[in-house]
Amino acid sequence: MPQQTDSQLTTQANVIRNETVKKANTKVRVADMVQNVIDSKINNDKIGAANGVAGLDGSGKVPSAQLPSYVDDVLTYANLAAFPGAGATGIIYIAEDTNLSYRWSGSAYVLITSQVNNASETVAGIVEEATDAQTSAGTSVGETGAKLSVTPLKLKNQKLKSFIVPCSDEVTALTTGTKITFWTTFAMTLLDVRSTLVTAQSAGSIFTVDIKVEGVSILSTKITIDNTENKSTTAVTPPVISNPNLGDDVKVEIVIDQIGNGTAKGLKVAFIGH
Repeated sequence: MPQQTDSQLTTQANVIRNETVKKANTKVRVADMVQNVIDSKINNDKIGAANGVAGLDGSGKVPSAQLPSYVDDVLTYANLAAFPGAGATGIIYIAEDTNLSYRWSGSAYVLITSQVNNASETVAGIVEEATDAQTSAGTSVGETGAKLSVTPLKLKNQKLKSFIVPCSDEVTALTTGTKITFWTTFAMTLLDVRSTLVTAQSAGSIFTVDIKVEGVSILSTKITIDNTENKSTTAVTPPVISNPNLGDDVKVEIVIDQIGNGTAKGLKVAFIGH
């Protein structure tokens, strides 16, 4: 083998050194990638836990227990008999066979009605929902006195619809006054209105919300959220809708009428109707 010159030996040494550096760099990059995977790993004790991440059930969906209350506030069943034996407060239950809506009173399911009374053939002088026989006949058969029954075919074919309006960010303490103004994109008949807070008010005057349509309140009893509570559905005094007819392209304002000690944050208002 011929003797190599100093220049050739230097070149070979540089090649070996460069290959060594490349291998070392590759090892560093692999180590960094492994560490990144380790750092981004979600520990099992964080799944489904507070300040962690939501888990998935057997169908690949987030369990309802890990969703905000307003996500599953409306539950649909084939009929009243299919409802759970014991309901839950704050939930609207719908019977698909009649399209009627119910609340759980704590001991029984109570029909929600805002437009017409339940069907009967004995009460005079009122407008009420038609009985099944009247619906089939298309007339107020069997009535006595000055009473008119309305056939609820149009109502029966409608499904509940709802939308939620965020009225603030979720970190700034809420104050009184108009929080948001918007114009509706469709007409609906309101059955219920609700409010939620990300951070509950701890003390003071009861947190109170009003809804105005074209400058006029639609609530005879305004929405309240009791102290230490996050939602109006648990309030001692429920809201009462005095004007349920929410028209298309009308101006709606959400107003905080009263606050307590200034700790409430993250207001949202839900509109539920058909």
